[in-house]
Amino acid sequence: TRSSDLERLEARVKEADEEKATMVSALGGRDRIGEESIARYEGIIRSKDAELETLDNSVALLQREKEALGLELERIKEGLRSKNAELEALNGRVNLLGSEKEAVCAELTELKGEMTRSEAAELETSALLRKEKEAMALELSDLREKLDKSAAHVKSKDAELETRKKAV
Repeated sequence: TRSSDLERLEARVKEADEEKATMVSALGGRDRIGEESIARYEGIIRSKDAELETLDNSVALLQREKEALGLELERIKEGLRSKNAELEALNGRVNLLGSEKEAVCAELTELKGEMTRSEAAELETSALLRKEKEAMALELSDLREKLDKSAAHVKSKDAELETRKKAV
């Protein structure tokens, strides 16, 4: 829109220059025109000169705005290049973290496998120990029973012996 405004202003300046040239030539080419007509044309010329000056100022202002916008655009482009570089660095970091994650996951899977094997061995050992404990408990129970029988037998023999002693 600014470039189209600039083009329109330049076209108006050109028209005004052409009008001015036409009027100056009309004034210079006619000796019969009266003082009044000359004054009127000079007023018109001054008016057109003022209009041209205004248009020139507008064009200059638009040029400065265009330059300022160009500088701002360059600053924005530089910012975008900087952000793009940051994004590329972050993307590289993300890729590196992804690789590290994969390595950690593989190690974790391996450790889970080792733990599973270890847990299975522990369960097997625990089952064997439980069976041994049960067998020892049965054996201990048998031994207590035998001990109780032996103690009862000894008591009965002691009582028998006591009876014989008293009888003798």
